[in-house]
Amino acid sequence: MPMQPLPGSDEFYGREWQIDADTPMAEDCLYLNIWTPALRGCGSGSEIRTDSRCDGHGLPVMVWLYGGAFQTGSTCEKEFNGEQLARQGVVVVSIAYRLNVFGFFAHAMLEKEAVDGRPCANFGFLDQRMGIQWVKDNIALFGGDPANITVFGQSAGAASALAQSVSPMNDGLFQRVIMQSGGGTGLFNRHLWSLEDAQRNGARFLKYLEVESIAEARSVPATDLLEAAVTFPACDWSGQGDDVVWAPMTNWIPCVDGTFLVEQYRDALIAGHRVPCDLLVGNTTGEFMVPGPDGTPYPEGECGNLDMIDAWVSGGGSEPYRYRFDVDMPGMMPVRFIRPIYGFRSERSLRAGGRFEAGITICPMR
Repeated sequence: MPMQPLPGSDEFYGREWQIDADTPMAEDCLYLNIWTPALRGCGSGSEIRTDSRCDGHGLPVMVWLYGGAFQTGSTCEKEFNGEQLARQGVVVVSIAYRLNVFGFFAHAMLEKEAVDGRPCANFGFLDQRMGIQWVKDNIALFGGDPANITVFGQSAGAASALAQSVSPMNDGLFQRVIMQSGGGTGLFNRHLWSLEDAQRNGARFLKYLEVESIAEARSVPATDLLEAAVTFPACDWSGQGDDVVWAPMTNWIPCVDGTFLVEQYRDALIAGHRVPCDLLVGNTTGEFMVPGPDGTPYPEGECGNLDMIDAWVSGGGSEPYRYRFDVDMPGMMPVRFIRPIYGFRSERSLRAGGRFEAGITICPMR
């Protein structure tokens, strides 16, 4: 299905996948966008797909989780408009969730505040889960089938979909998962932090803020917190080292908190500790080809996908199917390495970076 025209896009947006710098931000961000053909008189227009289910009830539901390295992103991005997909006879929902320091901060003081075994970290994932729960409870009012929900995402959105699928809190919430890139196999996700590591990083951040308690930190304006989170020196408890191209972003990533996530992704999959659901996983064209500090790309994204699929199948349950595209493993076609290196070193990246005063394009998509 070709990508839909983007409403309100200008010439620059068409070239650069521009992020709107004026998008409003707030920690109070758990809102959903819903597109549904069912309430428009399904079948009344030639552009809306019709079938036996198209009677205003029981349409398949797709829940979108955006990417952005868990640091940036929103449901307001123009390419995430769900209208075109909804015209195929699907109810589409996008969920906004907390990011960076607001979504993935951890501290021992927060653990002490948690009662009755409630989670004390991974708040961005908890936002997503609450959104999915709301969809299950209410989507029938929008013509959707609460027993036919697919959670899908790209990059960090794919990692989020994977996290939701292995969380013990989510049994029965959804039936399918689509990972539209190797988000679950990226450098940040092969070995998640322990809760203790994340809490040590949180304590380090409070020192950076020059505050001594969570109560003091809560009195700091959100804009100041965000600025500090961006300038906060990178930490590397997991041994990823200087090869991580997005240094400060490694401070605000998911962890095994013991409640929402109780084990590493791969360990959970191999042990069969996952929501009983189907998985569709694939790569984007330039999968994880952002060049590192020495100008060479990271090819692990594509191979990591295969490893994660192997772990999923090893856990039993779903019958595996595969479709072979134009990738010739293990050579992986040298042109696929040449193009990403050239593309990211071209003047296009410089123009994009100049517009937003940043030298890196986060979460590029093709």
